[in-house]
Amino acid sequence: QVTVVPLVGGVGDTRVDIHANQVAAKMASQLGAEYKLLHAPVVVDSVEAKESLLSQPAIAEVFETARRARVALLGVGGTPENSTMRVCYFGDHDFLDMQASGVVGDICSQFYDRECNFDRFPWNSRVVALGVDQLKEIPVVIGVASGEHKIQALYAALRGGLIDVLVTDHVTAQGIMEINWMQ
Repeated sequence: QVTVVPLVGGVGDTRVDIHANQVAAKMASQLGAEYKLLHAPVVVDSVEAKESLLSQPAIAEVFETARRARVALLGVGGTPENSTMRVCYFGDHDFLDMQASGVVGDICSQFYDRECNFDRFPWNSRVVALGVDQLKEIPVVIGVASGEHKIQALYAALRGGLIDVLVTDHVTAQGIMEINWMQ
């Protein structure tokens, strides 16, 4: 028996086709599975607002179900200039801060640098999503992404232990194999 749950909030009118609730419902339909919806935005104005949302029983139940998952399937985003969130959620200040701070990618709308450090980015503290440490507790995390603009993000995610399985195309895989940040 399978239950599909979103790992990140996502309400609004822009790009509804890729909102976490929409993806979860479609996936559950294809699998003949049950699903739960997460009625929360991707990002809120403050840490206090996030904590208040996370304490709501319906939202807490979705994240509790997510923490018990045996498999997580998620997209891996690239740099902010290539991010869907730039169009939908970033203010100019957020975008400039991200661009200047060395972001290479995001998982569950939480940004990280090439060392897989999430703590450097104040944005992440306001994102309504399963925490990175909780994500790492899920036995199998499958990351799906392709494109040259995501090579650094995927490399960092693999090195940082964020994803266990990568689904990508051969050009992206080749690009990941050619990265050498140790020099």
